[in-house]
Amino acid sequence: MPRLPIAQVANADEAEHLQCAICFEIPEDPRVVTCRSMHMFCNKCIKPWAKQKQQKSCPCCRGTFSEIRDPPLALKNTLQKTKYQCQHKGDGCKFVGTVEEVVEHQKTCPEAPVTCEVPNCDKTLKRKAMESHKSNKTQKQRHERLNKEEIDRLKAEPGKDSLLTVIRFPNFESRMGTLRKGSRLQSCDVVFQGERFCIELIPKGRERKEASLWMYNTGGLSGKLSVTVAVGVVGGSTEVTQNHVWERKPEDIVWDARGWQSFCTTEELISAARTTEDGALELRLRLSGPSKPVLDVTEEAMREVGEDSLGVKVTFSKFAARALDCPRRMPFESDAFLFRDCKFQLRLYPSGEKKSKEGHCGVYLVKLDAYDDTLFWSVPRHGYRRWHRVNFSEQNNTGFPNLFRKDELIASALQKEGDLELILELRASRKSWVKVGDGHDGDSEEEDEDEDEDDLDDNEDEDEDEEDEEDED
Repeated sequence: MPRLPIAQVANADEAEHLQCAICFEIPEDPRVVTCRSMHMFCNKCIKPWAKQKQQKSCPCCRGTFSEIRDPPLALKNTLQKTKYQCQHKGDGCKFVGTVEEVVEHQKTCPEAPVTCEVPNCDKTLKRKAMESHKSNKTQKQRHERLNKEEIDRLKAEPGKDSLLTVIRFPNFESRMGTLRKGSRLQSCDVVFQGERFCIELIPKGRERKEASLWMYNTGGLSGKLSVTVAVGVVGGSTEVTQNHVWERKPEDIVWDARGWQSFCTTEELISAARTTEDGALELRLRLSGPSKPVLDVTEEAMREVGEDSLGVKVTFSKFAARALDCPRRMPFESDAFLFRDCKFQLRLYPSGEKKSKEGHCGVYLVKLDAYDDTLFWSVPRHGYRRWHRVNFSEQNNTGFPNLFRKDELIASALQKEGDLELILELRASRKSWVKVGDGHDGDSEEEDEDEDEDDLDDNEDEDEDEEDEEDED
């Protein structure tokens, strides 16, 4: 069943009585514990508490409990029938329905703000007004001119791929009041030439008084990539361009962020957000580069890739609220994900584990299935990536007791309504192809791995709080 924020529940009193006592949202996969009050939680939220070796205590009332159960049928039915409002209620939408109905409605909500898809138009209106915008005689003439200009520009650059899109940061103006210097906002992923990218904006900068903007890869590069990146502030005056050639070689698989330390002033971003109806900041992003040849999916073509890679966005719901009173050595566990048909999990200790310094968080990668090979893994930090090699034939988990500061993660979560999002990337050398069915034993060769280099860094000036890789106790 899909999930919506508790703020969208139509009846506030009902929401208060149905919320999970840990993440304060309507429970996802609800469970109740056998304490005196039979408190209800999300299955994902209560699982770490059930692993307590000593007497189990309810995180809500501190009463003891012996087991976790499915909620009564009547409570399940109440949860399924709970009514929600559309997320665009503030824009005038009055739709109310079950969680499934609202999720489906929001895809086509007439009150939702949308941006005109005509290149360089950048007009943002409610969806119900967009057709009038497009059919207006003056706008039609303008759109025809803009389309022609875009076609002429593309014709002038034969052999190039181009992508033009608008990156939106909702409620930017209102969120600026809670952002601190160094706080980051991340966009949804943008796909260009089969590679995934993300825009990271630091509205108040780090040391200077100007906003910073960076673009980095979120899924692992498959090879060399030449890109021209152009970013403009919709409703502002800033227009900047950079040319980049990114290449990942077998002996150098580090990926670093590219962008502008001094992108524009914070005041320009706020002023631009005030020009949109919902206070969103909009950035116009154009990516262009030499067209890639289309390769047949053959054994030879697959050999050229040489690696398996996976990018996972791991979400810890309501992290900001849950982390404040989280005891030391209490882990938050991500959902399991597959890499090479094996299950893995990211385990985060908000208040640290045994080897963590005060105020620091431990992060560990845990294998849940049999995986007896070497891989590289990375959790991006401060706009750069550090890759680490681990041989899972010799250990079941690996990680860092001091990778993040707790206040740093809470600040990041507050930028996303309390949810913490981390990007996890995995890479491993692809196994050689083995022919079968020809009556002979298949011979396979594995690529030799460089055992001399355990960590590959793209930033030598690393924070002193990050220590050597450790096994989890």
